[in-house]
Amino acid sequence: MPLNEHQIVWNQAIERSWKNRNKKFNYPKSPNSILSDLYEELSKEILKINSENINVVEKKNYDSFKTKINKSFVDIQIQKSVIKCVINLKKIKDKNSTLRNISKVGHFGSGNFEATMKSYEDIKKYMPFIIKSYKENLKKN
Repeated sequence: MPLNEHQIVWNQAIERSWKNRNKKFNYPKSPNSILSDLYEELSKEILKINSENINVVEKKNYDSFKTKINKSFVDIQIQKSVIKCVINLKKIKDKNSTLRNISKVGHFGSGNFEATMKSYEDIKKYMPFIIKSYKENLKKN
C-alpha cells in the first residue's frame, strides 16, 4: 500500500527531527499539528493564570513554566503522540486522580506527578492541578 502525501511529509519530518535531535527542538512547531495546537492551547491556559508572573523557559527536552520567584510549577514535554506535563506538587488529596506518581521514576522536569494529554478535554481535567501547583510554588522561598 503506497504512502499518501501526508504520510510522506510526516515521515520526512520525523527523520529530520531524529537527525537534529541534539539541536534545539522548537516544540510548538512539532510535526504533529494536533499536538502543536494542543500545546498552544495548554500554554494559553497556563498563562491565563497570571501572565505577568509566569516565565516560560525553553529547555532542550521540555518547556518549563516558572513563577516570578523562579520556581518551576509545570514542565511540558511533547512526545510522538502525547503531551506529558510534570506537575510540581508534593502530594495530592484526590485519590481518584489519573495523575501518575513519578516521584521514584526518572523523568524530565521537576515534580512528582505526571499528566498525559491527548485532547482538549484533558487540559480541562488537569488545569486545576496546574493552578494548585502554581499557587503552592508561588509561596515557596
